Amino acid sequence: MLDQDFQTTLRKYVETIATLPEEQRQRLMNLVNETRERQETIVRMQREALNTLDDWRITEKYRLFDLECRERELQAQAETGEEFDPEF
Repeated sequence: MLDQDFQTTLRKYVETIATLPEEQRQRLMNLVNETRERQETIVRMQREALNTLDDWRITEKYRLFDLECRERELQAQAETGEEFDPEF
């Protein structure tokens, strides 16, 4: 569910709850508030997971680039007869 849809649906529930007697209203409003907090937590965690995934992708691209560079260096050294320095 999109955030906008969620907020619209939650607002409708709040409007409906507002018409109920006080004792029922308070218990349901507590649930609404808890639901809103959980939704915010889910959205925040999803954003953090996507950021972590982006970081991982960048790291893997760098590692692949590094590997390809080392392979080219080895190939060039093999063609010229130089020794490979693994500390490079």
